[in-house]
Amino acid sequence: MVSMGRALNADPEMPNKAEKGLLDEITPCVGCNEGCIASVMQGIPARCIVNTQAGRETEDFTTPAEQPKRIFVAGGGPAGLEAARLAAVRGHEVTLFESRDKLGGQVNLASVAPYKQETSQVIRYLARAVEKAGVSVELGKKLTPELVEELKPDTVIVATGARPIKPTSIPGIDGENVVSSWEVLGGTSKAALSGNIVIIGGGLVGCEVADFLADTEDNTGAVPTKVTMLEMQPRMAIDGIDEVRHLLMQRLHEKGVEMINNATVKEILADGVVYTTPEGGEQSVHGAEFVILALGSQSVDELSEEIKSMVQEVHVAGDAKQVARILEATAGAAEIARSI
Repeated sequence: MVSMGRALNADPEMPNKAEKGLLDEITPCVGCNEGCIASVMQGIPARCIVNTQAGRETEDFTTPAEQPKRIFVAGGGPAGLEAARLAAVRGHEVTLFESRDKLGGQVNLASVAPYKQETSQVIRYLARAVEKAGVSVELGKKLTPELVEELKPDTVIVATGARPIKPTSIPGIDGENVVSSWEVLGGTSKAALSGNIVIIGGGLVGCEVADFLADTEDNTGAVPTKVTMLEMQPRMAIDGIDEVRHLLMQRLHEKGVEMINNATVKEILADGVVYTTPEGGEQSVHGAEFVILALGSQSVDELSEEIKSMVQEVHVAGDAKQVARILEATAGAAEIARSI
């Protein structure tokens, strides 16, 4: 007997697809625990970041649209891809525009951290799914108001994601030694080669960046990186899922990452930071070659307001609407696709 839990939550038809050799059509479980284990622990039905119908199996997600429409989707992250996929499955003519030369959005960054590589399967699956559904994908092409006015779609779904927060109130934040966590994970910063770095922000992203930078086990020629983290809250990675967080915290301790809680950064220096404590004291960290910002992200929607008068319907999905987890992004996108 073969027993499976999360895999069947992601795709109840997985055994049947495997038997028929339809391996590329299997909706993959990426082991994130966001929708399944985390939901069950909260006493609510299990969900899934990839299978947006999980927990709602009695509902029909693929009812053919009463009136097929021409739909443009701006953004090729998980929200944009899920909205495009489901809308096309329901019979709409869908074109997806992605300004970069590859699909994935922030998932491309999230899958860089240790033990997160499987997350990239979300995009591989959705990319295949939109192709199978007949979605036209335009890579390296940004959907602009001018293009909307010229091509006149019936509906536009804006799923343009988010950008890193960079508060202007911190002196020194524009220094050449200051980079974002996105730049580090995206491979566009030399901070990953540094021997001493400071990370401002101890949320899940900041902790995963620390895990990534302090990990030299797979590269014996790499210089060990000293990582110091500063977090305003009393705990690190409080936005992480408990079942995953405790393993992450264990790795950070084992790798010697210095974690300073209840610290408010007052100034960024050329070689570190100055921070204050709850008691009002002032302390500093020196010797750092780079300071990495992991202070969260903010929505990016530069399109919806400009095109409201040009099309019948405008919807905003994913982080472009509200910064949240991938679970909320794909679920919200599916609801939009079902409503059109």
